[in-house]
Amino acid sequence: MSHHDQKEKASAGATPGFYVEPVRPQPHSEAENAQRLMTGAAWDEFCERLKRAGKHLLDGGFAMEPIDYADGFHYLAGLVGTGIEQALTFATPDLPRFFRNPDTRSKWGGENPDNLYLWTKIRPDRTYRVTGTLSNCREILFELHDGYMQLGDVKVSKPLAASQLVLNPDRSFEIIISAEKHDGNWLELLPEYNYLLVRQYLYDWATERPTDLHIVQVGGEGLAPPPLTPGRMAELLDEAGLWTEVSAEHWRHWMWEALKSFRKGEIAGPSSYAGGIQGLHYGNAYFVVEPDEAQIIECTVPDARYWHFMLHNNCFVSLDYISHQSCLNGKQMHLDADGKARLVIAHRDPGVPNWLDTCGHRTGMIQYRWLWVKDSPVITTKVVPFKDLRQQLPPGTPTVTAAERRQAIAVRQHHMTKWREPYC
Repeated sequence: MSHHDQKEKASAGATPGFYVEPVRPQPHSEAENAQRLMTGAAWDEFCERLKRAGKHLLDGGFAMEPIDYADGFHYLAGLVGTGIEQALTFATPDLPRFFRNPDTRSKWGGENPDNLYLWTKIRPDRTYRVTGTLSNCREILFELHDGYMQLGDVKVSKPLAASQLVLNPDRSFEIIISAEKHDGNWLELLPEYNYLLVRQYLYDWATERPTDLHIVQVGGEGLAPPPLTPGRMAELLDEAGLWTEVSAEHWRHWMWEALKSFRKGEIAGPSSYAGGIQGLHYGNAYFVVEPDEAQIIECTVPDARYWHFMLHNNCFVSLDYISHQSCLNGKQMHLDADGKARLVIAHRDPGVPNWLDTCGHRTGMIQYRWLWVKDSPVITTKVVPFKDLRQQLPPGTPTVTAAERRQAIAVRQHHMTKWREPYC
């Protein structure tokens, strides 16, 4: 959702239009990097980036409430851990390993709770094989990227979907990633691509399961990676620090820009983004809901393979979707007799099926996604007094009891702890 430069970003239709050019480390020779590591300079520069990342959370933009400070530094701690672990995991593309990013403990960039994100670093001059046995998940998208959108990297291949794969009778499959054309399931590896990203869509949290995937470099099976040198370790610290600082700065400003265009009771139409999936449309709207208010979102059901609504905090991080109903997809949502979906954003349980729990946040972002949509859904919203909420909803709106809500949360918790969090 970021852009290669401000001009390209504005022309791509992103909302809001914001991009910060990353301050990348100066290039060094192997010998210079080794010296930087052994004198402690590389570590000092890494720590300086972490300090600047903390300042990005505190600098201007909007008035922060106590919950925003807790959110911000929880988010930053997750970014630090992810930046380090990711750099170490991707140390050699000749031995690729899937790394889950974001995950339930380290979230960033308006991630989708219905997705299991798996990244691995690759080399454009190599050939890779991905294997697995397709589960009952809603969809899987395999995409090649030049890098991360917050770093200004926006080149993305056309996705290869699981629904397009040639499967064996037992539902097993193989995908070849290479520059040379290959029969069967194939992703063309162009010189600009350095990463493979896999998004697994889990639509029915009660029954759907992730697909186990394995990747190898063809011809590199059984070989050991080169030993880690001081120079390479300095580079990994640079990569971890850059990713952490730029992520903190970029998404924070993304939220500031969203706040600038805020109009209470309004919601923007969908847009596509440079760096995002081809065929996926997003809509964003900042929300401000007081304790005695509720915000109603009314939406015609999109003709789409996948759709959902969710809430984010002021760091553009999803609210707790494991133990709170802060997101709902089309499978989980109740539709009224007129075929429309009506969602209610509120601080306390209004006893309706499509409640989006603010988790104590007075402000934040509403986001929705349509994947491969064929029509133009109509979305409206309004803020009403909480006490008048039932009068603003259709007469047949069901009542959800406290026991029923608790059971729904138990399903979420079971799905995440059993099927998602142990993955990778």
